[in-house]
Amino acid sequence: QLVRQAYKDSGGDQNKLYGLLNNAGAYKEANAVKKTISDQQKAKIDNSVNALKLVKHHASTVFANPTMDSAMAALQTIQQATGQDQSAEIARLQATGGDPELIRKWAAGHAMEADKLLPQFQQFSNGAAQVQGVVDPLTGKFSQNGAFKMQQSPDSIASNAIQIRGQNLADARGREAN
Repeated sequence: QLVRQAYKDSGGDQNKLYGLLNNAGAYKEANAVKKTISDQQKAKIDNSVNALKLVKHHASTVFANPTMDSAMAALQTIQQATGQDQSAEIARLQATGGDPELIRKWAAGHAMEADKLLPQFQQFSNGAAQVQGVVDPLTGKFSQNGAFKMQQSPDSIASNAIQIRGQNLADARGREAN
């Protein structure tokens, strides 16, 4: 009855259903719902990745042959394969007026790999501090967004203390012997 009520109260929202089942102590059912949610998210990501690969492939083809006909054919193929409306892209293409150079730029925008457009995070030591920042992939400019004073770990501090203690004892014995 708890499980039925949770399904009823969730109103079809799987995240809400998961919470209701988990709170009701129906852990087995909650884990099954969580697995379903995870599988659906993975399928969406896989579909998006495949759609992007398709767009990139066709954009590369248009880049090699920058004509209005090749670009329109690519958009039609993409729309048929993915079901995504391409009317905005068609309008952008029509705005090029058929200029091969503008069509090539349009295609390059779709053929570039998105990960190469993301800022690259970097961290390095300048001797006194650990510096963090990002490198803009387009300009190559480094922008610092943090610096942290270098510190010793507790293990390093303890090791140093033991070493100093040993040196002090050896020094004291040497003084006694003298």
